Formats: sequence, C-alpha cells, structure tokens
Amino acid sequence: MGDDIYGRLPSPIAVLTLDQDPATGKLALVSYANVDTSRANGLWITCGASLSLWNTHLSSEEYEPDAAPLATNDQFKAYSKNLYGDETKARTYHYGHLPEVTVNPDGTGTIKKHYCLCRISHELIQVMPDKRNVMMGDDATNGGLFMFVADKEADLSAGTLYVAKWTQTSSASAGSATLTWMNLGHATSAEIEALANSLTIADIMDVITDEKSARRST
Repeated sequence: MGDDIYGRLPSPIAVLTLDQDPATGKLALVSYANVDTSRANGLWITCGASLSLWNTHLSSEEYEPDAAPLATNDQFKAYSKNLYGDETKARTYHYGHLPEVTVNPDGTGTIKKHYCLCRISHELIQVMPDKRNVMMGDDATNGGLFMFVADKEADLSAGTLYVAKWTQTSSASAGSATLTWMNLGHATSAEIEALANSLTIADIMDVITDEKSARRST
C-alpha cells in the first residue's frame, strides 16, 4: 500500500449486462465482459465518456504521455511493463486519443481508437446532431478548443481537424472575442496510426534540455 499506481496500469473497459426487477427497480448483474483493448494498443488513463448518437461509448485517454522525457518517465515505463511485459515496448504516440466502444448484441464489446481526432487530453467530447461535427475540449492547462468534422455521418475514422482562435475584442465583464476556426488538416485514423507506429519525438521536433545550448541556438 502507499505506492502510486496512477498511469502505471492499463485502463480496462468492460460491458456489464444488467437485469432490472420492474416491481422494485433492483438491478442484478447478468454478465460481465472485458473488452479486448489489444487492437487499440491498450488504453492510457481513461476518463469521462459520452454516448454517441449512433449508440457507441466514446471514451477518452486523458493526459497524453510526454514523448520527450521517456528515459526518465518511470510512470510510462511501468505502464509499458504492465501492458507488454517490457518497459520499452509501449509507444507514447499511441496514447492521448479517442477510443470508441461498440456494444454487441451478445453483451460483449469491440474497440477502436480514432487517431485522427487529435492527441490531446480528451474527456467528454460532444457529437453534434448532424453526426459529423465533434466538439472537443483539451482537459489541460493552456489547452485548446478543437472541432473535428467527419467525412461521413456516424464515422469518426476520417475527417478534418480545426482549432479555435480567440481574438480578444473587449475586456469588459467576462470579456468578448471573435472566434475563428483554423484548419489543421485532413487525415484518416489509419494514416495517423501508421505515423504513431514509427515516429519518435526526434522525427517531429528538436529537443534542447541544456539552457546554455538553448541560448546559443537562438
């Protein structure tokens, strides 16, 4: 006891089938089925979820792991060890995405991860009535407001991602601004997953940890 296991264990998801007594309202457990998350590379720190308009469970992976300090990130290494038996096998870019669970008629569930909906601290996304527009907040300090527009109704596997740009126009009261949406590009989940399978942070950006080197480089 006393050891913090937050983020060190893979997050499970299960489908529970309940039976309710119509006379008393009492619930009884009929079946419990774990969802196999291996096809989604396991789940990292799942949090608040919402129900899609096509009746699927839209989960979340909150606080995406930082790809920069992997060598000293004991939390993520422990997660990888507990998931794969190898503390170096889990890839950071596989996490921080939106998992969707479909409940099957037999009481089991299947899962897929939508990599094209941005890698942020997902929680409680909201699908609009058109079944294409998805609003997403970033549950983090200095995060952003994102919008995903799916190519097809009730299908989050491909679409265009936008981020809100807030241009302050007044500081009166709670403040007011002009809101515009910046297009971040179009992608399919398969395209982004393929990149997550191979890229490291060094392929994306330069990382400088020495303050003197940083001053010289600027």
